[in-house]
Amino acid sequence: LLGCRKPEPSVIRTMTAPSGAVDSGEEIFLAPRLVHHVLGRAPTVVGYRVTNQVRIVQRHIGRLGETLDKAVSLGANQLGGISFEISNGETLRDDARRRAMENALRRAQLYAAAAGGSVGRVLTISEGGAMPGPRPFTSGRMAMASPVPIEAGEETLTASVHVTWELK
Repeated sequence: LLGCRKPEPSVIRTMTAPSGAVDSGEEIFLAPRLVHHVLGRAPTVVGYRVTNQVRIVQRHIGRLGETLDKAVSLGANQLGGISFEISNGETLRDDARRRAMENALRRAQLYAAAAGGSVGRVLTISEGGAMPGPRPFTSGRMAMASPVPIEAGEETLTASVHVTWELK
């Protein structure tokens, strides 16, 4: 890529190994730097800008600050796109879905009995409701002597089902 070198794997290993983070990939982007002229002339290419993006997965939130500090010490000048998610979230959501379905059936049986009938076969099932993302807490203080302060937050997983039963 026009004289651009991909970072040595040892740099990524250096950044990830001490903190238990995992390298989950990287991308290199190349874009021309243009000078725009007046009077409708086409822009002139005066150079190229290379951006190297490295994605890291840190499974231990207590070590995230250490991982971010290491990235900066190795030359990262922009950090962004930090996101938090539960590693077994789909399993937990499935449990919430089962409980939502059990609750829907319990309510349907209550309503059917109150109407003098009983619950028949399921006619429709749909899932709805928003699943909000995690809300991490970060301290406003930035001390150079210690890792970037990152504190665990919480994530609420919800499931909402809409079920239509036949009334017998």
